[in-house]
Amino acid sequence: MTPEMKNFYISKRTEHVALVNSFAEKLGLHFPDHDKDKLHDPICSMMAPYVWKRYSPDSDAPPSTEQLADCELGIMNHKTTNPHHPEYWGDDIADMPEIALAEMCCDWCAANIQKLNAYGKFKTVIDFYESYALSTYKFTDVQKEFIQKTLKELS
Repeated sequence: MTPEMKNFYISKRTEHVALVNSFAEKLGLHFPDHDKDKLHDPICSMMAPYVWKRYSPDSDAPPSTEQLADCELGIMNHKTTNPHHPEYWGDDIADMPEIALAEMCCDWCAANIQKLNAYGKFKTVIDFYESYALSTYKFTDVQKEFIQKTLKELS
């Protein structure tokens, strides 16, 4: 990973966290440590080359298969170690508290605007929630109600 790749990646992560927190403000919340692990190794070195190749206007080639695989591994590491991701909760998703659900909703909204990951395939965050998240995650009815209310507040 070159310094240029790392700097670009850090700037993109910083933009994302600022956007997450702009949504959080609408809810009277703030998530200063959102995605903090992505700024440090091993996740940073796993994701930065892919992000630079995929999003930097200075990149001269698309990401390699190896860079994509490393990035996906970094993302899964992040998702399974951060409570604002359903993957962290596994079969215990019913235990995911409202504060984590709120951060997740803010994250989804920010990612949708930035067209990051799978979220960029959907026109709106509500479309992402209804077309992908509901069939992927086993949210309880109470959680679904909270998520729908939160996403409407953020839209």
